[in-house]
Formats: sequence, structure tokens, C-alpha cells
Amino acid sequence: MPCEVEWASVTRGSHQPTLQCPCSGLSLGSGWGSRLCRSPFPSLLTGLHPHDGARPPPRSREGCGMTPNANPSQIYNIDPSRFEDLNLAGTAEVGLAGYFMDHSVAFRDLPIRMVCSSTCYRAETHTGKEPWGLYRVHHFTKVGVAGKGRELTPTAQGPLTPVPRPGQVEMFGVTGPGLEQSSQLLEEFLSLQMEIVTELGLHFRVLDMPTQELGLPAYRKFDIEAWMPGRGRFGEVTSASNCTDFQSRRLHIMFQTEEAGELQFAHTVNATACAVPRLLIALLESNQQEDGSVLVPPALQPYLGTDRITAPTHVPLRYIGPNQPQKPRLPPSPP
Repeated sequence: MPCEVEWASVTRGSHQPTLQCPCSGLSLGSGWGSRLCRSPFPSLLTGLHPHDGARPPPRSREGCGMTPNANPSQIYNIDPSRFEDLNLAGTAEVGLAGYFMDHSVAFRDLPIRMVCSSTCYRAETHTGKEPWGLYRVHHFTKVGVAGKGRELTPTAQGPLTPVPRPGQVEMFGVTGPGLEQSSQLLEEFLSLQMEIVTELGLHFRVLDMPTQELGLPAYRKFDIEAWMPGRGRFGEVTSASNCTDFQSRRLHIMFQTEEAGELQFAHTVNATACAVPRLLIALLESNQQEDGSVLVPPALQPYLGTDRITAPTHVPLRYIGPNQPQKPRLPPSPP
């Protein structure tokens, strides 16, 4: 459904073929906005860590710590009369955790990391405070990194495999037992998140979240918030959580010890490396100039082919809104 997009905060109301957003939380990209959404944000991680490619399905079952039956729920449920206990995935974490469900990993094969791309669906809690825009959308593509690990060593580093069309970059990892190992993986994911927002030149802060802000599975959580001038405050663009053995016990994710070959529950760690729609907000609003153009950060210039985004001279669509004169009603048909 086409509609007008507000051009950041300086030239508000001008018509741009970028990210059309004020339609009940839906978003549509065209022109440079589409290219920016497809730009390989994961390539900013190049040279840091090795990953294997994966593509989780958009449908999932319970067990990962998500609560599809909560009221209100952010999960879209598929018709239970046709598909019992099947939901649309709200994050790549669900599919990646399901990949390891009912499996064990040999101690010598840890750590295992995976990069994934998935389509995610979220109902989002409607508060009326942010009914429009890109901050809360109901459908987006996510790219993520997953791994199983017992230790993290510099010798295991290598290039990241980029995945096309990211809407969000997600990391998921599984370690051996012990809080020290999962905490170390959490710190690794956090460092990757900080590198991404630093490469993009954004002003940000890192929050060690209090207990009341933790999700059901999380033992510890970090949020990174970027400054968004149009909103007048910081907005969350990444998060990272250590879930210890909450998910692995529900999904039966194990690893086998080297000494006795015993099976033990692993720990899981998940992190959103970057939420691309929210990064777009920070990038557009932080880099817009007085003439309405937007400076492109050096890290993204190779993918957009320009160092500045300018308003087009002509846009074929004009938003007219729903409150237009109604067509005259036809007379009733004769009996």
C-alpha cells in the first residue's frame, strides 16, 4: 500500500521513493531505500569470526522461551485447526535453537557458529505512542549468527560469510556448561555489536539491563541504544542475552564430554547484531544536512555507490490519504 514518507526531521513532508511506512506499522522500500536495506551490513564483521550459512524456516513451535500464548502476545499464531502448535517466528533465534534441538555436540567440535537469514513476524504491543514509522514493524528479514561453543580462542578467527538482504543481524550461540564460558561468548557478541555501530559512526550507549527488563529466558542482557534526533532520545538497536541452560533444557541441547562421554546441558547466548530498520532511523536523522540530503557513512558507500543521498526531482506517487470524497452510491437495483 503506497504512502508518503516523511524525509527525516528537516524537510518533513517531501515525497521520497525510500521507505514508505505510515501504514499500520508496515514498511515498503524502493529506490535507494531498498538498496540501503539490502546493503550487506554483516560485511562489517568481516575478518572477525568464521560462520556456516543457515536459513531457518519462518514457522516454529514452542520451546525456546518465547510465549506465544501470553496475553498480549507478540507472536502470530497459525490457524490451530490446520496446524497445531505452529507459530510464525519472531526471531531467527527460534529456528537456530530448533536446529540443535534433541542433538548433542562433541566437545572437540566446539565452538560451532552459524550465520542465518530468516523472515520474522512480530505483532508488537500497540501502545499508541509509535503507531507509524520504522521503529516497530511487523515483518522484516533478519540475518543472524549462531554457534555452539566451549571456549573462544583467537586462533579460531576467520572471515564472516555474508548473507544477502538483511533486515536484522542476529547472533545465537551455544557453549559448554559453566557461566564463565557463556559469559565470555556474551562479551564476544557484544563487542561485535559495538563494532557495527562504531563503523556506522553512530552515537550510542551500552546498558547492562536490570532484572525487571530481562526476558523470561535471560540471565543477563546488554542493550545498545543509538541516538535518534527525530525521537529526541536513544532507541534500542541491538541486544544480547545470556540464557544459560533455560533454552537447552527445554529443547534438549546437549554436548558430550571428552573424558567420560557424558551428556550435559549446554548454555545458549543470543544477540541482535543490528536491527536494520532502527539503524536506518539513526543513520538518516543523524546524517541529514540542512538542504535535506543525507551523508552516507564510509562503511556503506561501496554498497550504495554514493556518499550522499539527495531528494529526487520527481516521484510518480502522491499520498492523498483515506479522507477523500466518496464515490456516489449507485441506486438500488429494482426488485
